Amino acid sequence: MINSQLLQKGHTSCEVQLSDKIENSIIKKNWAELDQELKKTFSPGSELELYLKSLFNYTQLEHMIAIRSAPEDEEGIWHEDWSRQLAFSLSLNFSPSLIQGGSLLLRKKRQKEVIEFPAQPYGKLIIFLTGAHEFEHRVTKVSKGERIVCAGWLS
Repeated sequence: MINSQLLQKGHTSCEVQLSDKIENSIIKKNWAELDQELKKTFSPGSELELYLKSLFNYTQLEHMIAIRSAPEDEEGIWHEDWSRQLAFSLSLNFSPSLIQGGSLLLRKKRQKEVIEFPAQPYGKLIIFLTGAHEFEHRVTKVSKGERIVCAGWLS
């Protein structure tokens, strides 16, 4: 069962303390190492896993590193990730003020009201409902800079 406050609002967020190894992997652009360090961050018994389980007692967590850079980035399309219960975006941006675009947009399906999360600071985690709960999302085109997040899903 999903946390009732999250169900009402459609999203929640928190600050995550990330290891120095994650920061160093980003600086070195060592994406394989970063992926391994993120797996540790979400591992069973970790502080982050316990927090996520307080929102939804999932059995599967998937993640990927998503890098969007100007000028070749494209506008994202509205989609719902309907096969998962929750989705998340963990910011790995050291200087979000240098990024133009790259906003995460969230809305209830068939409604005009959109919640916008511009590029977030390093360690900011946004958790949101998916199509399984009548929500959809997209990411706007990055027109300046580079946006790096760990995107993920809970099932």
